[in-house]
Amino acid sequence: MSIINSNDENTNPNVPFEKPLQKLKILKTALKLTQITATDIEKYSTLDESTYQCHICGFNEHPCTTIQNDMKRALGVNVTLMSVPSKSCGREGTVFFFSTTIVKILAINKDDHTRRTYIWRYAEKCKVGPRIIHAWFTPFEFEFVDDDNTGWSGWSCIQSTKLKAITNVDLDKVKSLLYKTAMCGLLHMDPSLDNIMIAENDYLFVDWEDALQFKPRIKSKRSKRCPFCLIAYTIMIASIATSLRKNETKSFTELQINNLNDLYDENLKYIHAYPKHMKNFCKIVVPPRLKNYIKQVLRFSDCTQTYTQT
Repeated sequence: MSIINSNDENTNPNVPFEKPLQKLKILKTALKLTQITATDIEKYSTLDESTYQCHICGFNEHPCTTIQNDMKRALGVNVTLMSVPSKSCGREGTVFFFSTTIVKILAINKDDHTRRTYIWRYAEKCKVGPRIIHAWFTPFEFEFVDDDNTGWSGWSCIQSTKLKAITNVDLDKVKSLLYKTAMCGLLHMDPSLDNIMIAENDYLFVDWEDALQFKPRIKSKRSKRCPFCLIAYTIMIASIATSLRKNETKSFTELQINNLNDLYDENLKYIHAYPKHMKNFCKIVVPPRLKNYIKQVLRFSDCTQTYTQT
């Protein structure tokens, strides 16, 4: 008895029978179309560095539409989507905008999501970050191929209050935010003007993903100076000064920039006078990938060993 015949309801008599190898080839092609790589996620959920805009999907373009739809699914877990929200791509993840809140979504694993949530909530507690409404993690629904060994497994979502962009920058408030952040034991690794926003009358940082946390250390009861805090404060001052020079939309006087540079130089003298603090800071706080950056910003020839001013 023939297993397959023209009367089989699952067989189309007008289509030639496909050999098993042909079927396997078609199956592999279909499977490939459902797979998403880490490279795909970086391309289709973050800023297009060549145009500094979000990538625009073509009609039914895969994998872009697959990634965007899965992000919206993750968004809908805790947010009611009455309509498609507006969005903005960043160098890490995508921000969805609602009337009074925003949700920032990025691809990471669950352990990194826990750390990310902790940093954002701690920044809120220190009153240097926005109020966090909700945070959740949703696994990918597509088949993920980790071609870059990222360890990603899903979408990390943080919903926070919607802040306003700063139109007229008050540099005294900026310096106060940097100092307050450092004294809390936080080092924001991208303290540019684009990442400082306003809530009522307070300046707050956003984008806490790469921030470093440390325990503030007071040298003695007589001295209230915290060496680690001073190092973090000085690193952020250097970044802000660079941001001021590059910012073309806001006007700053040369005197204002020079005042920041003078503060940086004054702090740097103390840091170089006590290099052991720098050594301990690099050893305890700074991950290997950032040691060269910290060394350059603070003008040390080496982050943990030889301390020769450059």
